[in-house]
Amino acid sequence: MKPHIRSLKTGVQVWALVEECLEGNEVVINYNGDLIRVVNESSKIFRVGERVQLRVMAVQPLEFKILTLGSRFVRPISIDLNV
Repeated sequence: MKPHIRSLKTGVQVWALVEECLEGNEVVINYNGDLIRVVNESSKIFRVGERVQLRVMAVQPLEFKILTLGSRFVRPISIDLNV
């Protein structure tokens, strides 16, 4: 795991880019050059190149929530760093 991933702390918000939309509800997110496979459990449909804001919910194992503008309800997403 790269240093910037290891340095993430719970509660921190980060921006990332959608690199690829996979079949089903999975997307590949680019965070500072790291490609992360994400299971999208929100109702939002993402597009390649779209910026998304994530909040770090846990670091062991790594877990994010997608933050959406105007939404108070945010669902967790699963992360697989073995892309």
